[in-house]
Amino acid sequence: MVAQLIFDETKDYFSQFEMINGYFPGIDLRTLRGQIDASLKSRGFYINDYALSNLIIHIAIFVERTLNGFDPAPLAVKRSPHSESSSDVALSRELEQSVEEICAAIESDYDVVVAESDREAVYVMLSVNLIHTGGNVLDDPEHKKAFEVLEVIARRVRDVFSLDFSDHDFMLRFSLHLANLFSRAALNMQLRNPQLGDIKNGQPFIYDVAVFVADVIRSETGFEINEDEIAYIALHVGCLIEEQRTSANKLHALLVCAQHNVNGAERIEAFSREVERSLVIDAVASSIEDVDSLDRYDLVVSTFPISGYTSVPVVQISSFLGSRDARAIEERADAIRRTREREELNRDMRTFFRQEFFSIEPDVANWREAIDLMGGRLVDEGYAFDDFCERLLEREEMSSSAYCDIALPHPVDMDARRTAVSVALFPRGLSWQGRTVHAVLMLAIKRDDRAFFSELFNHIAVVLTIPGAMRSISRATTYQQFLDAMLSYL
Repeated sequence: MVAQLIFDETKDYFSQFEMINGYFPGIDLRTLRGQIDASLKSRGFYINDYALSNLIIHIAIFVERTLNGFDPAPLAVKRSPHSESSSDVALSRELEQSVEEICAAIESDYDVVVAESDREAVYVMLSVNLIHTGGNVLDDPEHKKAFEVLEVIARRVRDVFSLDFSDHDFMLRFSLHLANLFSRAALNMQLRNPQLGDIKNGQPFIYDVAVFVADVIRSETGFEINEDEIAYIALHVGCLIEEQRTSANKLHALLVCAQHNVNGAERIEAFSREVERSLVIDAVASSIEDVDSLDRYDLVVSTFPISGYTSVPVVQISSFLGSRDARAIEERADAIRRTREREELNRDMRTFFRQEFFSIEPDVANWREAIDLMGGRLVDEGYAFDDFCERLLEREEMSSSAYCDIALPHPVDMDARRTAVSVALFPRGLSWQGRTVHAVLMLAIKRDDRAFFSELFNHIAVVLTIPGAMRSISRATTYQQFLDAMLSYL
């Protein structure tokens, strides 16, 4: 109960130990954090900041309890059984030694005796949140199950979202996270994630992929994954998606540059590395006339003026190929990408946002009635399958589809007869699972159109970053006004 109260008070300032320390004036949490971190790192263990903060608050609570003369509570959880493999025994021994060091420091600093149940709790909390930097993993059922479940997750995510989870480093990191998650779930332990709101509202598409992953985990293991744990999954998934998105969005360029000396090739190679975040220089030519076709390029970068018409954009830079030139290229490349995205989203929105599914202040009292009304219309018109509304409610049970001022209800899996977006505007607001939303965009997405799903979510994420944007959009009085308002934020 105390941990819950502290979290609610400090969740927006979770990393600010001074604020949390106000609850425990006699305990130096920053020093305690340093002691734990040093002990773990000396043995090759890594723990993320949020799990470490949860552990420190737990320790502070039992130290405060002991200082005030209260008896320790019996241990509520027990260790998961491990195999007797050499790596398992070795890592368990290393962790035991870290726990002994941490408890010894607590006893020395605060003149208390750490009860056996509290000592065991520290071990359990660490064991279900640690990763060994040497790449070793405990040979226990959770780790074996994690690899099996991850293979299913990768296959399902590729099928539904066309995302590739096969990256080796990601698979290793995420399998370790899943193993720890399974251990926590088996012990009925849950982490709190102070970034939940920021992750959910700032990256709705990534969060939605994480919800899908959580649903796969539930179907494969029976473990119910709460929103805080879903947000941790989103951190892993988001890093991979952003890496792949950055790579996929790179433009391909032709560099037109006169090479004056033997150092020219080295300069061009160095310059290519400097601009690699935005584009790939596929070829270098001394003159644009030397190139048979520009069709394979998105951009021509030239160190001298190019006259006449070219079928692709041209950006002129200096012959020095310096940092200023690199910035000019990045700005132009970003502008080209934004124009393409705007054109694609404009086309898709005008195709999939159907006027017959547009309404203003429909007669519904709450979010459940909105799902029944809007989902029922999509079913009746042949866009969604008969169980569409039931699947919408299943998704809402896992995590609310409300993001700030907007709700985006949709099934966990994208499987509709035809793609359509049903829109209902609520300028006065509609209560949606504890939030007030001003627009509901219900998504029925056919598998063939799943690329539109991510495009729309990415655009919604941009709109959500603009204060008051969605409320302004919700005041549209016609379908065309709404569409124009949405597209104006491209």
